[in-house]
Amino acid sequence: MKPNIETMIRLDLNENPYPLPACVKEAIYSAVDDCSRYPFGLEDGVIQKIASKFSVADSTVLLTQGIDEAIDRLIQQFREMRFVIFNPTFDAYIWRVKVNHQDHCLMSLDDSFRINESSINCITPNDFVILANPNNPTGHIFEDDAIQKVMQRCGKLLIDEAYIDFSDRESWVSRRLENMFVFRSFSKAFGLAGLRLGFVVGDANAVSEMRARQWCCNISSMSIEVLNQALEDDYYKINAAKVIQERERMVAAIAELGFDVVPTHTNFFLVKDDSNQLMRYLQNKQLRVKDAALFGMYGYLRISLGNYESNNQLLTALKEFKFSHV
Repeated sequence: MKPNIETMIRLDLNENPYPLPACVKEAIYSAVDDCSRYPFGLEDGVIQKIASKFSVADSTVLLTQGIDEAIDRLIQQFREMRFVIFNPTFDAYIWRVKVNHQDHCLMSLDDSFRINESSINCITPNDFVILANPNNPTGHIFEDDAIQKVMQRCGKLLIDEAYIDFSDRESWVSRRLENMFVFRSFSKAFGLAGLRLGFVVGDANAVSEMRARQWCCNISSMSIEVLNQALEDDYYKINAAKVIQERERMVAAIAELGFDVVPTHTNFFLVKDDSNQLMRYLQNKQLRVKDAALFGMYGYLRISLGNYESNNQLLTALKEFKFSHV
């Protein structure tokens, strides 16, 4: 029987499994009445609120439609530079670079998913490096000294911190270096993936010029109203704490079953699948996971953390798989 993709448990897109708080839902309902009006002037207010919450100047904040627009704007701003991407990483980076016909270079992380010295030595002042930290799909963190070494070699650096709320590391937003841009997402801990919202923090002059290239009324009135309310609540911290607790439980339990699980600082983890049968088995159990081969990591599955009940269903399926493949 073919799995029904609409009813499957979604553990493939690193989404937030927890419901939005009542105050954010109320903002969604109340924003409906404003849908007949253009959101002229509304972005300034929410940008100021972002700046206040993250302790940066509002002139350094670029509100975007997710990481895709963020990269597009940076490419347009620094068209003369070569964009450097370290694989394996989030496939949207190379996708946006290619869509924009931008000069680029792909480099490889080492077997421990680190940037080796030989790669760092190949970086030039004309390079704009993109790093996800924590990285997707590997789930690991680049240490500060490695980032510092990259900064010393490159002309510009974008750090994508979409998953930083699930780690114990300090964000680069509060300690941003010159020539560094930092992206933060509202899709993960904030649970607003359907709105496609995020922001870049960077040099005020560059941000001003990138804002000038954005579309008229770039962010919808509903998105702005919802984000305004979400920024007033710390529910995202509670969500992140729940994810971290489930991550510790699940990684330990899956490793105990005999699976090779890669340590992670995110809301997902990698499981090695030497049999090449696990993904299909989980699909037949109505569990959607991601084949990490899409990121160049053959023989691994990337599995998002769900809520307690969904995670238990995953554990049950993994136990059954192990028992049937002894």
